[in-house]
Amino acid sequence: MINLGDCDTRRGFFETVRANGLENVLDRTLERIRIHLNPDAISPYIRSHRLIQTENNGSRTSTFLNPDRRIIELSSLEFQWNFPRNALNRGLFQGGVIFLRRDHWCKKTLCHESVHSFQNIEFDTKPELRLFVEGLTEFLTGCLLYEDCNYCYNAWKQGTYSYCTFTYVQWTRMFGAFCHYLPLSLLKTLYFQDGQSWDEKYNVFLDEIHKSGFPKFGDIFTGKKKIPLELRFLQECEKNFGKGQFRNLYRSKVRCLDFSNIIK
Repeated sequence: MINLGDCDTRRGFFETVRANGLENVLDRTLERIRIHLNPDAISPYIRSHRLIQTENNGSRTSTFLNPDRRIIELSSLEFQWNFPRNALNRGLFQGGVIFLRRDHWCKKTLCHESVHSFQNIEFDTKPELRLFVEGLTEFLTGCLLYEDCNYCYNAWKQGTYSYCTFTYVQWTRMFGAFCHYLPLSLLKTLYFQDGQSWDEKYNVFLDEIHKSGFPKFGDIFTGKKKIPLELRFLQECEKNFGKGQFRNLYRSKVRCLDFSNIIK
């Protein structure tokens, strides 16, 4: 059962946020991403002045957000005004800025949105990749928590607290199971901004899978358009890694998200 309450680690984390400020805590998070996920990670986003809706003495006010502002906390009402389709999100990354919903986020949320800041910028123009990208972001968030905060990683994996349980469940589990057969480095190369186009990166990704002993692994983005993308990915994994083996691993939350056993 998911615990809706707080934990000592979360309370300690927010003491750090209050003492150091969001921007400084973000800097540390970005540094940990470079240390544990990609030392060459760069953000392709150029921020500009943007208008946001804020609450001032009970009234709704339009405010320009300074381009230097990389992260901002909004009340639940402000979050709903600015992102009506995502009003229940704990956080959101948009246009190079991280938006957090006050009282509803934790370290895991900050890590997830911070990982987004280094993603291939082409993802923003490919809505068909949204769940694929979100699942991969969540999986990489788990990898970061595993390296940086074991308590948070275990709470994330086991769904101990509502604030930090993992999301985009199908994709996150599939990527975890995938990395028991092929190295995490393949997914990192696919995800992070590095100057290559998405098509170039995906072709390299497929080529590396084929070179690794799975020459029949198919392109999940061609053909079978009526089949959901996550099912196409699952079918390719089962076909190439063994249906029973991969499905059992994918269905086991404990095993597929055990990052001590994934191939780096």
